[in-house]
Amino acid sequence: MKKKRLIILTIIASVILLLCLGFYIAWRVSLDKYEDTGLPKLEITVDGKISSKESYVDCYVSVTNTEERYELSHIKGAVRGRGNTTWSYPKKPYRLKLDEKISFFGEEKNKSWVLLAMYNDYSLSKDALAFTLGASLENGDYVPSLHYVDLYINGEYTGLYALTEQVNENKGRVDVQADISQEDTEIPFLVEIDDYIEDDGGIEGKDYFKIGDANYVIKYPDAGDGLTQAQLEYVKSYILNAHNLINKKGVTVNELSQYIDVDSFIDYYLVQELMIQTEVKYKSVYMSKLSNGKLKMGPLWDYDWALDGPSLLRWFTYEAPLEDYSSKGAWFYTLLAGSYEFRMTVKTRWQELEAKVRQATADFEASRDYILKGAKKNWLKWYWYNPWADYEKCFEKTITTLKNRIDWLDNKIDNY
Repeated sequence: MKKKRLIILTIIASVILLLCLGFYIAWRVSLDKYEDTGLPKLEITVDGKISSKESYVDCYVSVTNTEERYELSHIKGAVRGRGNTTWSYPKKPYRLKLDEKISFFGEEKNKSWVLLAMYNDYSLSKDALAFTLGASLENGDYVPSLHYVDLYINGEYTGLYALTEQVNENKGRVDVQADISQEDTEIPFLVEIDDYIEDDGGIEGKDYFKIGDANYVIKYPDAGDGLTQAQLEYVKSYILNAHNLINKKGVTVNELSQYIDVDSFIDYYLVQELMIQTEVKYKSVYMSKLSNGKLKMGPLWDYDWALDGPSLLRWFTYEAPLEDYSSKGAWFYTLLAGSYEFRMTVKTRWQELEAKVRQATADFEASRDYILKGAKKNWLKWYWYNPWADYEKCFEKTITTLKNRIDWLDNKIDNY
């Protein structure tokens, strides 16, 4: 009897093993079928593994399968992981730091670049969509570029990634740099609201300061650039003055313009509301000030949780509300609720921009098939078990959500 059971178990185990082997072979064949997706191929060669988001590993970078003038070969640099919760996902995001300034796809030369994994955005479009909306406003503010690439690490296909620019102070990015000495108090700066800075080991009073519930991280000049305590206090004082004005009931646009670039605030705000960006209260919110300038919002960043919510959590029915302000608790909503003049200025600006926003949405929708083969190969790599991770359906849902959001916001603003 025992022998018979053993034979049956052996047969079952053999069948399961053969099925797994057959599935793996079919998976590999399907993956190889999309070897050439038509997208640029970015290859990173490292000695070992990229296992940390703190420590860089030396690497070489090459870009092929693109226009000849954009192809790069054997560029020396270093790579590490990046992100907060995104670093915990199976498909990892990366940060590149090259030894020399390089232009990818004709963008401004720089040493620092980012590879976004878009793991919990099955539409693979939300960051690109937000940047497209930002660029459509044509206000001259810096908007990060984004280029889709097939990423290979040490010859192994890693997935479809978005190559974009690291948000930093530099020519062609947030260009606030000036000759700053330690004796200077009034300085240009770049700041980020970042809820994770304490978890990442930031030191209050050195790397960041708090105003209300928000952590303001000084990205430039930082402690490594020789930021003095007096300079930190200047940055904090400037933003605190802006904060107090914004929270003043009935504040006028003229009063606001003492500290903030009102046009920049409005354009940034509109993109956040259009994208239903609920994170605008606590993370990935950048602002900068030039010497003798006013506080400006931007650049835009980090939209994988925007619009219809992160796809990764769809089983838990998370979706940001379509018909509600996503900026509640943030400066922008405070101004809308407390300042009639600000509301009317938003209304005037929206009337100027509405047609441009709708056209930008239509143009972006028409680009759906550009990454189709890359999206299918990415699905085979990461989502073969998940029938909900269908790029085409998720892309269409994202676009439909945005169109509905435009209609909702247009109606709300029209009734100001």
